[in-house]
Amino acid sequence: MWKTAIYLLAALVVQYLEHLVPLWWRARDLSAANRQLLNEIVWPHFWAIQLWLVVLIFVYCAARELIRILGRERIVHIYFGHPVPRVAGGSSHGAPSRPEQETRS
Repeated sequence: MWKTAIYLLAALVVQYLEHLVPLWWRARDLSAANRQLLNEIVWPHFWAIQLWLVVLIFVYCAARELIRILGRERIVHIYFGHPVPRVAGGSSHGAPSRPEQETRS
């Protein structure tokens, strides 16, 4: 949860600065640009984006922790089933090699 909070705070700051910097560039005054941004920003849209980022970041952090705890191989096995076994000296496609046929005399 703490990683999600840190990422969310960073996303919030970046999104706010994304809107503030162009206004600051035009106004040449940070406080005037900030007042203009507070008056012009579409707050429902801003918070909808933040909510969407919360969900995505939480899923990312949860998946990373799950992979860290269970291990990459187990996660791959859970989602994709049994991997094709690797055989030393086998074909390059990962398929098992055929045993040599016995010859009868």
